[in-house]
Amino acid sequence: MIAITLRKFGRGVFVLHLGALLAITQVRLTVEPSPAKAGHGVRDEAQPVREPVLGYIFNQELRRLQPILGIPGSAHTGVALEPSAAASEVAVSPRHDFALAVAAPSADLVLLDLRDKNLPVRSIPKAMPGVDMIFISPSGTSAVLYSRRARAVQVLAGLPDAPSITDSKIDLSNPRESITAMAVSDDAAVMLVAVTGGEVGSLFAFVSQAGERLIYPLNHISSISFLEGSRDALVAAYEDNQVLLIRDVTAAATVEVVADESSGVSRPVAVAASRDGRRAFAANAGSGTVLTVPLASGLPAIIPCHCRPSRLQRLADDDAFVLTEPSDVPLLLLDGSSAGSRVLMVLPDGSAAPTSKSRIAVPGGSPQ
Repeated sequence: MIAITLRKFGRGVFVLHLGALLAITQVRLTVEPSPAKAGHGVRDEAQPVREPVLGYIFNQELRRLQPILGIPGSAHTGVALEPSAAASEVAVSPRHDFALAVAAPSADLVLLDLRDKNLPVRSIPKAMPGVDMIFISPSGTSAVLYSRRARAVQVLAGLPDAPSITDSKIDLSNPRESITAMAVSDDAAVMLVAVTGGEVGSLFAFVSQAGERLIYPLNHISSISFLEGSRDALVAAYEDNQVLLIRDVTAAATVEVVADESSGVSRPVAVAASRDGRRAFAANAGSGTVLTVPLASGLPAIIPCHCRPSRLQRLADDDAFVLTEPSDVPLLLLDGSSAGSRVLMVLPDGSAAPTSKSRIAVPGGSPQ
C-alpha cells in the first residue's frame, strides 16, 4: 500500500501525481491540513479523498457488479456492489450512470441507478422477462433486449429516466437462424441484427415505421456498434477478418471495409467507435491485439495486449475500454483517449466483500 499526503496551505493545494508505472499498485489518498498557526486554533483531522470512479463491470462468475476506481494507469476494482446470484445478466450504460439487470430468481428486467449512492432499483413496465442479451446504445439512451426462449426482441427508449418499451415488432421465428450480434441507435429508431444459419449469415436493419431490410450478406458478425448520436455503424466480421463501416443505415446504407487482415484484423470479437466518431477500435482475439483505425484518413495502429481480448466495454473516461473478463488476475483496459493508445492493468481488489445496500430487488418485492 502506498499512502499519499496532500498538504493544504491556505487556499492552495500541492498535488502529487502518480504515473502509469504505478498501475499495479494500490493507492490510498488522504488530505492533511497544514499545521495550525498561532492564533488559528487546533489543526483539523485528516480527511479522506474519494477516488474517481472510472466505471462499473459485471463479474459473470461471481454475479457481482464492481466499480473500477482511480485513473487509467493507476486503477483497481473496488468493493463489489452485487451479492452472489443477484442477477443473471447485467449491462452497464456507456455513461456508467445506470445498469440494466435481469433480477434473480424472478427474471424481471430492472434498472439500477448508479447515480444515487443508495442504488435505487426501478422496474421496466412491459419489458419481457427472461432476457438473455442486452445491448445499450452508445450514449445510453436506448437499448435492445433479446430472449432466446421467446425468440423475441424489444427496443427500450427513454433511458435512463423515462424507460419505455417501443412498439417495434421483429420476426425471429426461423429456428435455423441464431443471433450473433445486435445494436440500436441512440434515438431507438434503427436496430441492426446479425443472424447466422450455419455457413450463411446476414445483417438486417429494422427501421421504425419502415420494417426489415437486408443490409449485407456476411457470415459470423461478432459485434456491432453505432457511432454516438449517429445512424452510421461499425461491424466486426469474425471469420472474414474485417471491420466494416455502414454509413446511414436508414438510407443508402453504403458498406465500406475500413480494415482487414492486411491492416491487422485477426478474429475480431468486439468493435467500438471513439466518442467523436473519428476512430474505430477492434479487439482481436486471434492476435491478442487492439487495432485503432482512423475513419477519415491515416494509418491503422496495432497495440499489443498480450492477452485474448473478449470485449470493448466503454468506461466513463473518454475512449477507455475494458478488454478482458473480471477474474483473480488484473483486468486489462485500453486507454485510447491519448495520441498514443496504450493497454493498462487494473488491479483486483475487494471482490469478496459485497456491500450490504446493493442487493437487486424487484420493486415491491423483497431483495433477491
